[in-house]
Amino acid sequence: MKKAWGGFVKGFAKFLDGFFGFLIAFIETLVNLTVGFRYVLGSILSFGCIFILFFPYIFFKYKWVTFTVLFITIFPILGKGFVNYLKYVKYSMVEFLLGYGDYYLNNSQTKYTSYSDYKKKYIFNKQEEERKAREERQRREQEEWTRRFNEWFNQNGFGFDDFGYYQQQGQYGGYNQGYGQQGYGYQNQYQNPVDDFVRTYEQHCDTLGVGYNADKYEIKLNYRKLAKKYHPDINKAADATAKFQEVNNAYDFLSNEQNIERYNRIKNKK
Repeated sequence: MKKAWGGFVKGFAKFLDGFFGFLIAFIETLVNLTVGFRYVLGSILSFGCIFILFFPYIFFKYKWVTFTVLFITIFPILGKGFVNYLKYVKYSMVEFLLGYGDYYLNNSQTKYTSYSDYKKKYIFNKQEEERKAREERQRREQEEWTRRFNEWFNQNGFGFDDFGYYQQQGQYGGYNQGYGQQGYGYQNQYQNPVDDFVRTYEQHCDTLGVGYNADKYEIKLNYRKLAKKYHPDINKAADATAKFQEVNNAYDFLSNEQNIERYNRIKNKK
């Protein structure tokens, strides 16, 4: 009897897995189509400016136009939030039922994992995925900055370290020395990246609302406040997703301690 019950529970878990998978795929497709239609409609309106003059009239005259505009504006935001919730429920429920079914199928003496534990595990796994993705973005970004710095300073006869120093004949200097090479007939293939790095760093600080000398703890504190404020699941404003991505990009850059150290050493050597 226990094995029969365990088999039924596992079969139901597989059914839910397929059902939720289909529902998630359907809503994601609908969201993508809605976003695509919104872009097409926006392009048509911007191209045919004359229609904009009549748009308020059409908006109030035809109710279906009002509904369509509201739908393509609001549904992508709500749809993405609902998909994230369904993924959370799908993982927690299916994994719980599979474990529950195995418990009876195998006459296990070990208690199966509770439903709340699977919910916590899902959140932990998502956080780990985000952490690994952030570390990978930081690694690629760091490699790109190092490449640009090396190309510039090697072109000008300088040795370069990873934090903004470069040297010639054993003498360390600030980045302004690099400009002097252009006055002596050098045809530089690469553009000096230091000003670009400093500008990027300070723009990201402005995005997070921290001072240019902020440490990693202040950066993290402000990031958490802004990420919560602009998270698309909480903030339903039209620009919330773009702002949330901007905040994340800023934190990706500033949470890299090498970037903080490089900026401070460059500024101290100017």
